[in-house]
Amino acid sequence: MPDTPFVNERGERIGLDETALLACANNQFAWVALLQGNRDTADPELATAATRAAASLVPEVAALAPELRAAAARGDDEARATAQRFLDLCRERGFET
Repeated sequence: MPDTPFVNERGERIGLDETALLACANNQFAWVALLQGNRDTADPELATAATRAAASLVPEVAALAPELRAAAARGDDEARATAQRFLDLCRERGFET
């Protein structure tokens, strides 16, 4: 991460690396798809989010990668809860939705 922190449009510090930001974006796509009941879209987005999260240098993001990967393989409400939990982490770190 650069020495000068990046800030979002609200002026909040973004505490995510590029890989984490991409994971957050994929997770958000999955979250919306899950809300719409579209597993065909959600599952691949969750899998991509998991791969990107695992490669992130942000420990909290990388730690949730296994849960995202498992959510992509499940067809239950836990997938939406996992996507919500990850989205909350992303928002706490400055990701804008």
